[in-house]
This record gives sequence, C-alpha cells and structure tokens, in this order.
Amino acid sequence: MLRKTSYKEIMNFEAPYIHLFKNSLGYYLFDVNTVKVLKIPKYLYLDLYHNPCDTRDWDKDSIDYMTSLKKDGYLSNHRVKESEHPLTEFLDDLVNHKLSHITLQITQNCNLRCEYCVYSGEYRNRIHSNERMNCNTMRDAVDYLIRCSSDADRMAISFYGGEPLLEFALIQECVEYALMKTEGRKVTFNFTTNGTLLTKEKLEFLVHHDFRITISLDGPEFIHDKHRKLAYTSKGSFDKIIENLEYIYDAYPEFYQSNIQFNTVIDPLNRFTIINDFIRNNKLLKQSMFSSTLIDDTYAINDISHDDQFDEEFRYELFKIFLWKTGWLSREDISPLLVSYYGSLKKLAKMIETMKRDRIPEKFHRGGPCVPGIQRLFVTATGELYPCERVSESSPVARLGDIDSGISLERAERILNVEQETSEMCRNCWAYYFCTACIAKMDDGTRISTTKLSEQCNAMRSSVESELSDYVVMKELGYQWELDA
Repeated sequence: MLRKTSYKEIMNFEAPYIHLFKNSLGYYLFDVNTVKVLKIPKYLYLDLYHNPCDTRDWDKDSIDYMTSLKKDGYLSNHRVKESEHPLTEFLDDLVNHKLSHITLQITQNCNLRCEYCVYSGEYRNRIHSNERMNCNTMRDAVDYLIRCSSDADRMAISFYGGEPLLEFALIQECVEYALMKTEGRKVTFNFTTNGTLLTKEKLEFLVHHDFRITISLDGPEFIHDKHRKLAYTSKGSFDKIIENLEYIYDAYPEFYQSNIQFNTVIDPLNRFTIINDFIRNNKLLKQSMFSSTLIDDTYAINDISHDDQFDEEFRYELFKIFLWKTGWLSREDISPLLVSYYGSLKKLAKMIETMKRDRIPEKFHRGGPCVPGIQRLFVTATGELYPCERVSESSPVARLGDIDSGISLERAERILNVEQETSEMCRNCWAYYFCTACIAKMDDGTRISTTKLSEQCNAMRSSVESELSDYVVMKELGYQWELDA
C-alpha cells in the first residue's frame, strides 16, 4: 500500500509565508516572498486553508502540487530578520537636498464648520483656532524649501488650513517671494479649498499664477449641506460653491478644465448612486477630475458607520471600472469618484508584475512610511515641522523639528523605521509589502503604539485582499497589466 505523506514532511516542518483567498473565478495563493499570485485548485486551497500545520496525511494530488510549487521557488518560509528601511543610509542626503514639496498651514481657522473635518472637535489631534502663519515664518519656510531642494526635480508649495483663502494676502506674498527667491526654477502652487471664497479678484491672481485648485464638494445639495455648513449658522455652503464654479467655468474655461479638480468626502451612510449620478449629470462636474475618500477615522473620537446598500453600490461601480479597462464599457460609463481607486490598484498590480525576487531580503522594511521631510513636509502656523498634514500636530511623536533648527535626523529616522517598534507583528503579516500604515496610524498621542496599529491592521489587510482579488479578476478577464503604462 502506498504510504501517504503529511504536510509537515512536504514543507520540512515550516509553514510557508503565504495568504489564501478566493473569489467567483477561483482559488488563489499569494506568495509573500516572491510577491506573486498563483491560481490553485480547490482541493489544495481547502487542504491549506483548514489545517495547514496538522499531521494528517495528504492525497497524492495535493502532495504533487505542493512539491511542484516548491521546486518552482514558491512556498518559502523566509521572513525579514532585521527591520530597516532601505533608504535609511541615504536619509541625511535626502533631507538636505531632495525636498520637493512643502505644505504651509497658513491658518487654523475656517469659515465653515464641517462635521467630519479634523478641526471639528470630533478628532483628537486638532481644533479650530485663530492661529495663523506670519510673514516671517512663511519666508523662512520658502527659504528652507529652496535650501534643501538642490537635487529635487521640482518644487511645489501647498497652502493648507483651515480655509487657506482666509489668508489670501499671505498667499499672494508667498507666491511673489518664492518666485523672486527661486530665480527661474520651476515652482508650482496649489491648495484645497471649500470653494466659498473664490472671488473674481482672487481668481485673477490664481489663474495668472497657474494654481492647481482642489475644491471640496460632497454631492447634491442635501448631501453636501448635511455636513458642510457655514460657521455659527445652520446654512449650507452648496449654493455659494456652485455659483463660484459657474463663474470660473464661464470666465476661465481652459483654466477650469486643466486646473480645477474636486475632492469628495463620502459619508457611507448616504447612497453612493445618488452622489455618483449628481456628478455624472452636472455640466460643471462630469468632465472634471475627482478624488474621493470615506470619512477619515484616524484620530476620530467616534466610530464611522456604514450602510450595506452603500457598500453594494460602491462595489458595483468598481466592477464597471474593470469592464471599462477590458473594453466592455466606455470611459463615460465610469464613476469619476472611483478612477482614483484604479490608480491604487494599478500600483499594486505593477509591483506584482515587475517584482523579480526569490525571497524577501534579510534586512527590509514593510510598506507604509514615506521618507519624512521629502515629499510633503508640513509646516505648521507656528513653524513646527511634520512629515505631512495627515499626522497629529498635537503629538510629540511625529514632530520632526522646526523651521529654525531644521529636521532632526534622529527623529526622521525613527519615523522612517516605524516597523522597528512593531517588528514581531509586522514581519509575520502576509500584507507586508502592501501595508499603508505610517506614523499617522500608529501615534496614540504620546507614543508609537502597537495597540493603535493593531486596530488598523484588519481593515488594511481586508483592503489589500480586496485589491488582490480585483487584480486577478482583471487578469482573468484578459487585461494585460504589464502593458498599462
């Protein structure tokens, strides 16, 4: 009688570093070391899923398949041994020569009181105040950008609030000072606004200096005005925004098409279809670029609720993107709100398609943290420096330094290497490569917290698994990711 072989004999007593998932098209294995997704037979999926480390005997089909995968270089148990970001040794040079973008918090005040704004009082890290940036701090910040960007390909200055247009005179002065000091080097300017203060006089200046403007608009009037109300009143802001958009659309049509985009904060208690149909059927919006996010729960005091119907409609519109990319639908059929999701999916697909690796390096760092002080250095109204505007400015953990003394390399290195605080839990996570958790997801207000990170992990892994599933669906439908430039 033929002796059966156990799982432990096949794997030499080592559980492989893998993740299993399935969808309507089949059963899949994500091999972490090689960063590859493999379609596998159902019998193997079930054997691996139910009791991967038991001592029971396996049938010949499973044994043969596992043995073949191992011969092809898959199913390694190898993990990172030492947590260190690959750019750590270059951090000094990057911080002092590669800075490309600063975000200036020119005010902490706003003429609206949006319920889900990080300054609303519903979040632990910020509140509205009358704090504003003065001219000296602004000039110091511009000088810092110029001084630390000698090897950068570009320079950009963003204005941040509160509502940045409350300090329009400071914006004007900053632009004039930056253009004078940069001496012909290309510098771009942008900001996000609630759209209510875009007067004719301000627009003349903004158009002349080719500003990139993102306007916050959450949907039709009854949805937008539910959260976005004028300060100290119950009046919504929708009508004023539409009035201003109509003026820009008529007076500066080319600028409107090339320089105006929109950000929609989606309350998942609303119907996704209603928001989507409003945008697609409005002449001011249907040709525009949109980015969209769900109400942010980072630092939120209360949980964010979801509606099942919203989730169903969201997934349906997402599926239509796959049909568009595989030639079944046209671009006009697609929700503008979800095109940005495709960008995220494309990034994951590119990594899978282009990665040439037998196993994860001995020394490495999970995804998540950007290089602090390089891409979006955040300068607060009082001149303190943070990695970006998303982190908590009320916590000492994420503070990099100040505009007078510059960035502390010791602090920057710690933020870049946040995995060193959570290495045991991170290096055993199958989503290691795709993790998006940075210091903002790990800061509990006083320290880098493994507990706070753990709260984010399940949602993050669920999101990555969803993207992996979407990736293989498009692959199964014949989409050639490797040709997507």
